[in-house]
Amino acid sequence: ESDCTELVAKLMNLEPREVKDLSSIIYDKTGGNAYFISEFLQCLVRGKNIQFDYGSLKWKWNRDEIVNRPVAANIAEIALQKLDFLSDHEKYTIAVASVLGISAFSFDTLAVNKTVIESLGADSNEAPLTDETLRQILQKSIEDRVLLADRLDKSRYLFAHDQIQMAASK
Repeated sequence: ESDCTELVAKLMNLEPREVKDLSSIIYDKTGGNAYFISEFLQCLVRGKNIQFDYGSLKWKWNRDEIVNRPVAANIAEIALQKLDFLSDHEKYTIAVASVLGISAFSFDTLAVNKTVIESLGADSNEAPLTDETLRQILQKSIEDRVLLADRLDKSRYLFAHDQIQMAASK
């Protein structure tokens, strides 16, 4: 449990004593798995269960909300939760990317399929998909750990986990 406290403190840039109660809840919900700890914390922030208070320059959280918040049972569930937070363009971009390649796909291949992505979201009120918007979606997907940039070829992308790719293709 102390490793969990250290990880939560490091991720939140706080002292371990400041997150002891929070990390205890997180440990109970994640079993101490570092990947699940990180993903659960991100989920709590996205769900506004943990918020940064700019007035006090500190993280704030509601213990009861976090205790009652369900946690994903496996990586596939985490993948589905990540996809739930995406805009229509983002969801459809990731969905199309998921069927473009087994191990990786290129920006150019994805860009050629912009009309397919837009047709999937035909009911959406989002602006037309440009190359710049597509690059922004890919960058956000990297930041959200849905995708990874290929280390050798920055114009190629990989899914962060095969379960995320499988979830996106559905």
